[in-house]
Amino acid sequence: MLKVSPMLNLTSLSKVILLQETHCQTDDKLVLPEFILGASTTLNNHHGMATFVKRDMQWSLKARSSPESMLEWLAVKVQDTTIINVYIPPPVHLTDTSLPSFSFPCLYAADFNCHHTDWGYSRCTQDGECLNNWASANNLTLLYNLTASIPRPRWTTGSNPDLAFASTSFADNISISRSINYKQSSEALELSQG
Repeated sequence: MLKVSPMLNLTSLSKVILLQETHCQTDDKLVLPEFILGASTTLNNHHGMATFVKRDMQWSLKARSSPESMLEWLAVKVQDTTIINVYIPPPVHLTDTSLPSFSFPCLYAADFNCHHTDWGYSRCTQDGECLNNWASANNLTLLYNLTASIPRPRWTTGSNPDLAFASTSFADNISISRSINYKQSSEALELSQG
């Protein structure tokens, strides 16, 4: 069974859980009580990702990246909202067409591995600029909380490697908080609507 950090503090309010870098080769280890595994990518043992949906929620798998793609993404429609879980491993570089586009309302949550000053880095990389341009072209708003920035000694900055973007008119109804467990080198990004 997948070990989910106790810092996630799963409550009855959690409806969808997105995980990146699951490091699982098969779905049988991707289990969370009270949740259905909506979709996963387990072919790449080094990466992998999973999207869990609360059992009582109406949902469907909308689309997914091809198995050959190094850039992994899963899109599920939960009630009226498309939620896209993305993982971009560091050797992958973005292009204008790397990421899928979905219509309103949609929410992208991901480990993009892209640096940009808009989300706390001291400089912008080409991938960060590409991601920022893609979000702008798709009318997406970055959900960013400067106070939730994570100190990253490796990059000598505070940053938010795990980001969320939402349809611009949808973003006003979403709040963001972050939990960090330094001992386990894990973090949780919690988005709530309301």
